[in-house]
Amino acid sequence: MRRTVEASGIKPALPEPPQEATPTAPPPPVQAPPAAPAPAGAGQAAASVPAPAPGLVAKIGARGVITEQDLTDFSAAEGCYGSDAINSRKAGFMRMLEAAVTEEVLEREAGIALSPDDYQKELDRIDRETRAPEVLDCIKKYFLFEKGAGFRGDGRRRYERVYLRKHVLSPLSSKFIKTDKRVQGEVFEIRDKVLEKAGKGAAFTDLAREFGLDYSTHTYTLEEPAGGNEKGSEPPRPDRRWSPFEKQFIEENLKNLAPGQMKPEPVDSQNFQFVRLLSNADGKYYFESMILKRKTMEQYYASLRKLPSKIYDDELKAWLLGMPDHPMVRILGFSLE
Repeated sequence: MRRTVEASGIKPALPEPPQEATPTAPPPPVQAPPAAPAPAGAGQAAASVPAPAPGLVAKIGARGVITEQDLTDFSAAEGCYGSDAINSRKAGFMRMLEAAVTEEVLEREAGIALSPDDYQKELDRIDRETRAPEVLDCIKKYFLFEKGAGFRGDGRRRYERVYLRKHVLSPLSSKFIKTDKRVQGEVFEIRDKVLEKAGKGAAFTDLAREFGLDYSTHTYTLEEPAGGNEKGSEPPRPDRRWSPFEKQFIEENLKNLAPGQMKPEPVDSQNFQFVRLLSNADGKYYFESMILKRKTMEQYYASLRKLPSKIYDDELKAWLLGMPDHPMVRILGFSLE
């Protein structure tokens, strides 16, 4: 029922198994206490610097804002997950920051803006697929939802903004970064050059050196080897254990190849994988592989023009400046001044 935040890192040069499906009931992110109102009379701004509107915590990019109401709503909604809820003020701020940055980048760089229909589809999907209906009921109740009557007042707007928005944005952002040539143009050029040269007989080892690809060889079988789960007589090793993924990979990518033949198109998963069958004897498929890594979200964000930003909460500003390598922080154009 809880969401796991994956850290980005370098993938090993092994064939990549299929990605897991997105959880059906999206859970929470990070940690910190509910928002406290700004001290009365705090911060008389200098004449040249306009004071922030009451309750305004941050401005991100052209239109993104984070308010005290957002942080309060986040804390209350995440509290529905029970005693292990991560519903601190900093957690809420990071959730809203991620959403604001993603929305600004999609609109500025891809021309993608969220529509009421996008929110409605996600709302319906979560209602239909949730595996934690009691948690969802608690969250929606906080946002003024009544069965048979719907949302009251500004409940739906706040539910969409604080709870749904990040999950609406995530697949749109992932698809754009993975497939759009504005992001992956250089990678697509390398892919095409590798295919052309490999098709003319160039050795995988030479191509891997030329283009900086991860090269490796593997032996896969359709069935678990008889007499145990280890291949051969070597001591047991986790990376030698048979998996049903081997059968799937053979059937999808190797079965129709003759020894020495390369799969005409790369395996397109998180990255591009080129495979060439070397031999097939006694049900063992021995093949070589090259992996061309796509540009990651972190790399893409680092290449972008910074988003003009103002953080009005000194504690949150100092907290962000303490993690300068975080992709959601690196793209912000702000300082302690």
